[in-house]
Amino acid sequence: MAFFEFPNTRNYDSDLGWLIRNVVALREALSAFTITNTVKYADPISWNIAKQYESNTIVIDDTAAYISRKPVPAGIPLTDENYWTKLIELQELSAVPYRYAVNVTDLGVDNSGETDVTYALNSLDYEGRVLYLPEGTYLISDSINWKNCRVIGNNAIIKFRKEGETEKVHTPCFLLENSDYFELSGVKLDSVGFGFKGISSYNTYIHDVETLCNYYAIYFGGTPERKMSGVYIERVHITENVTNTLVANNYDGIHVDGYTEYVYISDVHGWTGDDFLAFNASENVVDTIYNAGTIEHIYVNNVCTAENYVSHSGVRIHGTAGNTLKDLNFFNCLFAGSSGRVIRFTNADGTVTDPSHPNIIIDNVKFTDCNIQVGDSEGTTVTSSALLQAVWLGGATIDNAVFDNIGIDVTYDYDSTVIPAVIFAMDGFSANELTLSKIHSTTADALLRGNYGNRNINIKHITIDSCILDRNDKPTRVWTAIEALTALTIGTLQVINSVLYNLSRILNVPETCTIDAVILTGNEVRCTSFINFAGSPTVSFFIANNYGYGGVLGLSGPSDYSNVCCSGNMPINALLTRGVTGDWYIRNNNGVFTPYYYNGSSYVSV
Repeated sequence: MAFFEFPNTRNYDSDLGWLIRNVVALREALSAFTITNTVKYADPISWNIAKQYESNTIVIDDTAAYISRKPVPAGIPLTDENYWTKLIELQELSAVPYRYAVNVTDLGVDNSGETDVTYALNSLDYEGRVLYLPEGTYLISDSINWKNCRVIGNNAIIKFRKEGETEKVHTPCFLLENSDYFELSGVKLDSVGFGFKGISSYNTYIHDVETLCNYYAIYFGGTPERKMSGVYIERVHITENVTNTLVANNYDGIHVDGYTEYVYISDVHGWTGDDFLAFNASENVVDTIYNAGTIEHIYVNNVCTAENYVSHSGVRIHGTAGNTLKDLNFFNCLFAGSSGRVIRFTNADGTVTDPSHPNIIIDNVKFTDCNIQVGDSEGTTVTSSALLQAVWLGGATIDNAVFDNIGIDVTYDYDSTVIPAVIFAMDGFSANELTLSKIHSTTADALLRGNYGNRNINIKHITIDSCILDRNDKPTRVWTAIEALTALTIGTLQVINSVLYNLSRILNVPETCTIDAVILTGNEVRCTSFINFAGSPTVSFFIANNYGYGGVLGLSGPSDYSNVCCSGNMPINALLTRGVTGDWYIRNNNGVFTPYYYNGSSYVSV
């Protein structure tokens, strides 16, 4: 009869509880015992040759579970079939040979918080075991260096303090290196340094953990010889350590360094003094001993930084010049920041406006069903434009960037001396495809704006689809949906099915910018004019089936504009241009709609 069919699950799902449940099922079938005797479990259940056991007592050792046939004197081995009957081989339960659950306090580890237990914990025979930390405080002065094991706490507090230290320290509560598997749950990491630091390890699972740290709460990174691969972080609460007298945390919540792949982060919330999530495809930023490396396959779901406002970014994606981040995905997240640039793409040193510092390379990044809050809960009036940028696209070359169904809320107030609130700010940014889909905000003045520094911007295709931008609450402070300042090159700009209200214009392009084609279709617009355009001598326009009011084209500058198609629109003001030498097609537009061009001395009707 097969009672023990191990389920096809992860190795950390096989535990003592599962074993006991199956032993109970087996007991019910052992009629020779259950009819006339009562089966019980040894306490502790791990077998000890120095102990005596009563009849019908279940024990386990490194390899199997056994039941006693009769009273067992001390010194009788489990191989003696006169006293013991083997119930089940344990090596079949998992590819990882967990031996037995160890209650660390049974081994003399103090959990009163009064005694330094660093040496006691590191002296345990931990590999391959399940280590249980009952409720209490475990005071340490150096890292716990366990690996290839499972650590389960019950409201256990790991309190790391460094005697004589008045600054943050680089030492973590847990230091994991070159491990093949590790699980940590049910603990609070109260640390003057790191909470958890994982280096070059596989299959690391952290869940149901709280951190109060003065340095990185959770840190991962790999090396060229051995990557950090398979990181699972679930149900984690991250805050600053405000329970000690040290300087508050000015570092990241979760920091992922280079040579890391397959990272899954879910149900994480809290706040930090710096970036809440940081992905850094560069050298190890703490020890500066690892080479720059790629970060691949990141999945972030249901992360919230709005419990309090971080003083820096919600997400920072950065790295050493030329290094690559691949396949970054963010779903159902709420990111908040009181210092603006809540989502940032930057170089490793943060110098996004330095032309001599080449871009990092990002191959596919996607934000879906997310909300971004810029500002604080007080509605403070600010004088810095950087505080009013929701997403900073700087210092990065991206193959494909998608922002889909993103809500933006700007809680700061500001006066006319400050560049208005911008959802996407660009500088030193290049992309093959930039897609902004279902972006909605009633508190931002501009959807897309560049250039903020002195670096060129090059984008092959921009698609703005089904976006809503409405400044009805501040009708006297209107701005432009897309504001191109200097050094901007765009292949195709497409704005479709969007609602743009109370703005001065949809697109403002000076002479220093180049755009090959502009497509405006299906939009509902309430602007002073659709476009103010002075650049791109060979630009083509396709403007069709838009509804609202405002002038359609205001073309100026020394350019010749060709291939202009306006059809099915319902504006109430005129189409005005100059220098027209190419083909024009103007049909079926309603309202006062008269095209002009400028012949050098006066406007002439087309």
